[in-house]
Amino acid sequence: CWKVFCVQRSLLRIDPWRRCPRASATARPKVFESAIAMIHEISVALRDDLPDPTGEGVASTLRASGLAGIEGVRFSQRYVVDGDLKAADARRLADELLADPVVEQFEVGGAASDPPGVVSVEIARRPGVMEPCEETLILGAKDLGIVLRAVRLVRRYAVRGRPEITALRDAAARLLANPVIEEIHLGAKA
Repeated sequence: CWKVFCVQRSLLRIDPWRRCPRASATARPKVFESAIAMIHEISVALRDDLPDPTGEGVASTLRASGLAGIEGVRFSQRYVVDGDLKAADARRLADELLADPVVEQFEVGGAASDPPGVVSVEIARRPGVMEPCEETLILGAKDLGIVLRAVRLVRRYAVRGRPEITALRDAAARLLANPVIEEIHLGAKA
């Protein structure tokens, strides 16, 4: 029970003390205190009062591909960060590194469920596939004095309307993602 298990560099960590009822908090070695992950989700999107050119482009592409029932799309990015940071550090990371305060807004914490009439399409790299911006974000966080172990970037398209779900998944696989290296999730967190 002294090991921290990782699943293919995904951000899932298992607390080695959960299954050790005899181990008290004072008996935990300090080296394992820092090995237990602190995972935070940071969502960054354009402010609601601004038009979303990426979302509008995706909406017109989906309509042009023959997908009916698309009223509009809003684009956002979700950063799942793993490191030795608290919620205040995650907010600072979002404020100073991830979001442009003039045109973007951010939210730290889990993604909320979709409102009625909205289906989210989330696209993320498969476990084990390199995330091109991961190293840059880790270095940028280090410059802020924040230690990150890993970053996972999720592209989120909030699709308004009543599209047929199977057709939306097929269109996302053809037009928005590379299924060889990326996973597609509809309506749930990646």
